[in-house]
Amino acid sequence: MPTPHTTTAMKPLEAANYAAIAAAVVTALGGYKLFEPKLERIRAVRNEIGSLEPGFRLFYQFPQLLLIFITSALFLDLLVVFFDTLHPGVMTAGRLSKFIAPALAPETTIWVIFAVPLVGGIAYWNFLPRFFMGLARLLSMLPIKGLQNRFGPNGESVGWHQTAAVVEGPDKGQPLMVDRDAVERVAWATLAKIGQTKSRDYASEPNLPPDVKANVALFGCILEAVYYAQVWPRPEWSKFFAALADIELGPNPIFAPANLTSFPSGQAFFEALRDRLEAALKTQHQPCPPDRGLAAAADVVRTWNLLNEKAKGDVLGLVPAFARFFGGQAFWLDRRLRTFPRLDSLGMRPQLIKLLIRWKTIPNSHGAFAQPFSKHQTWLLLQEGALRALPEQKEITFHSTGQVGIARIAALQVIKHVAKLIEQGDSKEALNAGTHLGQTAWERLEGADFTLWGWSNAASKDAAANGWSKTTWHWKFEDGRVQRQS
Repeated sequence: MPTPHTTTAMKPLEAANYAAIAAAVVTALGGYKLFEPKLERIRAVRNEIGSLEPGFRLFYQFPQLLLIFITSALFLDLLVVFFDTLHPGVMTAGRLSKFIAPALAPETTIWVIFAVPLVGGIAYWNFLPRFFMGLARLLSMLPIKGLQNRFGPNGESVGWHQTAAVVEGPDKGQPLMVDRDAVERVAWATLAKIGQTKSRDYASEPNLPPDVKANVALFGCILEAVYYAQVWPRPEWSKFFAALADIELGPNPIFAPANLTSFPSGQAFFEALRDRLEAALKTQHQPCPPDRGLAAAADVVRTWNLLNEKAKGDVLGLVPAFARFFGGQAFWLDRRLRTFPRLDSLGMRPQLIKLLIRWKTIPNSHGAFAQPFSKHQTWLLLQEGALRALPEQKEITFHSTGQVGIARIAALQVIKHVAKLIEQGDSKEALNAGTHLGQTAWERLEGADFTLWGWSNAASKDAAANGWSKTTWHWKFEDGRVQRQS
């Protein structure tokens, strides 16, 4: 009588299965073609700067190597099955039969044949890199020192941004690269220029409660963005923010949450703001907005509406209660301020968060320095070689994935290295910069950023005045984009 085992066992593969197994072998062999563009992109990045970022190795190179190993294992199994079909018993005759026999089992072969296209799809669409990137982004939301907010669109991992750029293609993205040797050289050049630029135009911290300071910073930064967009005559920003603080310290304050929400509408708030701001700017001997700032009405009204709807008139109310345990306050502010006017880009929004930290309105920020994005700084870093692009990339529009993030990180690395040089104090320039900027790490980072920003603006003006000579300027900044010239 047959046992249960013998009645359920599958029949050995027969000659009719030759074609199916052969097709599977060919499919597995063809799977290697999927890895050619991936390995080529890895080689291109390595050839440009001589090495790979640790994050790029982890999120992009390692998944490809893992999938190549799995594909090789599947191919080898199918090859053994095909050989055994042609020559039954040869593969299982030796001492390794106990290891080879399970691989030759028909049920194993069916699963292997099924796995071949599955692995191919995972490889083609870069599911594995995307999974690792998402997992790292989730883990970096936890309050772990050295890991918090390191990965993600606003994180400081160059490799994460590079992987995000490459997988989007798939595997045709053109990531920017950071040359660490050039970063150090640009840092020394920036250190030499500290004190040579015009005096720093910083908004001093007003003597106001934290929630009021935060509201002053919010409306001040939005109005500053309007100044740039409308090309209004610019005031000294230190005096402009001082004028906003004077409004709150005067007889008719409007920025405290209770006062702000007491207005019947955003339009009524705008009318009060522009009347008081014009008077305060005249007291500070600063130019007033043309047409009494009417072009800013829509932005101010929308800001007032959003602040009332989402946070009861208090910008700090945008931070959820769980922020200290997951993501941090600066992270959640960054996310929730994106819906506000003029704050949807990585220019003014980090500027606002940096101001909120410096004014001590965001506790437990651990002295984080929010680096605003600057196209002029990006152009200068490309010109100086601290930022690198693949040879085939002729233009940087700042719209491609990863470009803005990597450019911000490169600038941040420069100013952090400047601060490190100042702290070490091994040169006369470093000692002079320490005296000029102050003793705190924040003051030195901010001063280095201001110097780098001033250098990039002055250099781009000089280049434009000289007609962007190709013998001098390898990159050209025009119409908000950077173009390769040589």
